[in-house]
Amino acid sequence: DPDVYKSYSPTSDMSRYDSGDGTVNSNNSKDLRWNRALILGVGLSDVSIEGSGLIDGRHLYDPLGEEHMRGPHTILIAESENIALSGITIINSANYAFMSYGIENASFVGLTIKAGWDGIHIRGGKDVVINDCEFYTGDDAIAGGYWENMSISRCQINSSCNGIRMIMPCDGL
Repeated sequence: DPDVYKSYSPTSDMSRYDSGDGTVNSNNSKDLRWNRALILGVGLSDVSIEGSGLIDGRHLYDPLGEEHMRGPHTILIAESENIALSGITIINSANYAFMSYGIENASFVGLTIKAGWDGIHIRGGKDVVINDCEFYTGDDAIAGGYWENMSISRCQINSSCNGIRMIMPCDGL
């Protein structure tokens, strides 16, 4: 039943963030299965996930997911501002550890991301800081595009694919 997979549904046209149409890597902003997440936030302001905690995505397998195996993202935040993730560890993401659409004023400080697929994947980000993070990922450590004024500094990147992958335009990286 497709209704079981309802999750994030964009309030604005996000089609410019879509990629991989017609392939096993199709990422569509309106695809309900693609936008599943263990932690999902839409239209947030002034929120954070902080501390020394651990979030385990458990490598949830989905034969109908991306590449016929990937499950939900661990954290997906969309159309939100003033977001902070700091000090936490994310392991075994079934897809991306952190996925976002259209975020502004976001900071990622002191994160550790191990195993899983993409680490931090931002599609549409303005005034974003990624600082003092460690990535040990099975796909891109940091990826996305449509970035405006984004800073990546003092990170340790160990990726099975790309360290930093811009799949869409950016300005002020």
